[in-house]
Amino acid sequence: MGRSSTGWLLQSLRLIFQERSIHRERSIYQILCSIKSDVYALGMVFLEAVGVSMITLMRIKSGKININHDNSVLGELTHLVLQAVNQGPLKRLAPKELHEKFMAQLGRVSDSNFTRMILCRKWKK
Repeated sequence: MGRSSTGWLLQSLRLIFQERSIHRERSIYQILCSIKSDVYALGMVFLEAVGVSMITLMRIKSGKININHDNSVLGELTHLVLQAVNQGPLKRLAPKELHEKFMAQLGRVSDSNFTRMILCRKWKK
């Protein structure tokens, strides 16, 4: 009884550990997706607030938009917003990462000719 019951116990403990591990990974994934869904919503609200047309918003939501990316403030901000509204939750920026990158670009705004109108035109291309 000693050996076979010990083997059974070890096997049961392994299965329990594996189930908990899988459950924990799913929970982390769900939390991550939930947090990054907030980033997606924030990105879409930002686009709507600056005046991006509904047609362009729908193209962004469907993932059917391709915007050229350059190193200007406008190009970097556009790229950040596209990362925030990426269709794949795991590819989206985390809130802290979005904040840090956004603040870095806003620090460059005084060095550029950035305006809301220019941003809207960038999305219409």
